[in-house]
Amino acid sequence: MSGADPVMSTASDGAIWPADGVADEAVVDGRVAEVRRVDPVDLVSARPRVFGGGGGGAMTLAPGPVELAFPDVAARDLEGRDVELPAAFTGRRNVAIVAFQREHQRLVDSWVPWLEDRAAVDPVFAFFEIPSISGRWSIARRFIDGGMAAAIRTPTVLQRTFTFYGDLQRLTGPLQIEDRDTIWLLVVDATGAVSWAERDEFTPAAAARVARALDELAL
Repeated sequence: MSGADPVMSTASDGAIWPADGVADEAVVDGRVAEVRRVDPVDLVSARPRVFGGGGGGAMTLAPGPVELAFPDVAARDLEGRDVELPAAFTGRRNVAIVAFQREHQRLVDSWVPWLEDRAAVDPVFAFFEIPSISGRWSIARRFIDGGMAAAIRTPTVLQRTFTFYGDLQRLTGPLQIEDRDTIWLLVVDATGAVSWAERDEFTPAAAARVARALDELAL
């Protein structure tokens, strides 16, 4: 291993994210794999843009009720299957957690126990994690996704984690996400309509709001 920061970093649950430093190699499932040397960059390709424009004022996602459509984007689960979002959201009630940085895994993990408890008692509910990664990292996708899968190993988690690589504006624009410094938790129905948004780590109050939004979805 070189002395530079690794291009992949292990989060609290073992998930691997691109790091901010440079590297020539990374360890994936116990093997050293070469990765193209890159310049130090943030995971996000650019500062968040303000949506709306045209003199009509910015359209910025905020916690609370919303009327949005989850954009049609290609992704891949951690078992290597290509999927289309939001078609891959299998529940009639869904929660999609969108994350942008490796440090966000801690915030995602804070929601998982509550979401798993909900899934255990609600047969039409499903939730999904969506690590959203700038397209400049596509060349290392095999190593990044492989590292995540090797660290996680649990099939249900691999199947519910969809990685998106590409122009982040294709995801954040339709969802009006301006702040990429935290996670966004979205309530999505079977048609892809987004009716509620929360941000940041789990709190009982936020969970109560999400539960209410889920219960209000028409089935």
